[in-house]
This record gives sequence, structure tokens and C-alpha cells, in this order.
Amino acid sequence: MLFLRPTCHMAPAHNFDSHRLEVLIGRSAANCVHPLAAWHSRSRKDRAVLLISYFAISYVIVLGLLHAVSA
Repeated sequence: MLFLRPTCHMAPAHNFDSHRLEVLIGRSAANCVHPLAAWHSRSRKDRAVLLISYFAISYVIVLGLLHAVSA
């Protein structure tokens, strides 16, 4: 097939150019969008991070709302 690009000029499938920060942001976004799937993770560390992050976010939101109401 002449219209297909030759495979020798393509990047290998195992060559990942993503950085750790991009992976962290992507996983954090996935945890926020799908918290039930994140909770079913096998890692206890992931569950603890999920609980701590939801607690911290809700604390900041409530504090901000209280500050906005009092002003």
C-alpha cells in the first residue's frame, strides 16, 4: 500500500514523552471525575490521598463560603 506511511519512520509505541507532573494531573483529574473507581483502588495510599484531598477541598470551600457570607 503506497498511501500508508512506512513504519520505520514512526515513533515506537513504548516511547512515552509525558512527564511525571502530567501524569499526576491526569490521575488527579480522573480521581475527581470517578471517585468510586478511585475508591476501589487496591492501594491504601490512593484511598488515603482521596479522603484527605476531599476533606481538604471541602474545608477550603466551606471556609471560603463563610468568609464570603460574613463580608
